[in-house]
Amino acid sequence: MREARAGPKKRRELRKLFEAGWNASDATRRQRGKRVSVDAFVARGGGFAVPPTIPHTGLVPFVVEYVSARERWRNGIPAVFPPGTYWLQRFAAVPVLET
Repeated sequence: MREARAGPKKRRELRKLFEAGWNASDATRRQRGKRVSVDAFVARGGGFAVPPTIPHTGLVPFVVEYVSARERWRNGIPAVFPPGTYWLQRFAAVPVLET
């Protein structure tokens, strides 16, 4: 299914509506003495901003442990899989670390 995209005119219209609503809410918050924490990136983009891509920081610990255990297991070396390894525990009877 193809995603519908708004044209430049529609985006300008939506931006104006968003800014009007934001300004009205902001005025109300100021009158009540309330503060709202808004990510600066989104605030600068008027709600239509896309955050930058998060740099790849490596695999999550579970995946690293799982891949390591799976390699050992496939090579015939005794291995203990991390908690959450359901399928192999149930159908291949591999040992899984208790939590």
